[in-house]
Amino acid sequence: MAPQPVAVTTQPQQLAARQAITDLVLHYSRAIDRRDFERLERLYAPDSLDDHGALFSGTGAEYVAWV
Repeated sequence: MAPQPVAVTTQPQQLAARQAITDLVLHYSRAIDRRDFERLERLYAPDSLDDHGALFSGTGAEYVAWV
């Protein structure tokens, strides 16, 4: 399957939102790679939910404990 083209935008709010999402993914990846559970827990909102299909489904705090 060919990759889908990414929409290019010049709207400041959209660019800021994209950058915030990119930063979150990078921080998440770093925390997982380094097994830095304190950092990982800080990435989740107190009322967050995380669903990994059949592997895990629960709150962000439960996910951090599960990892």
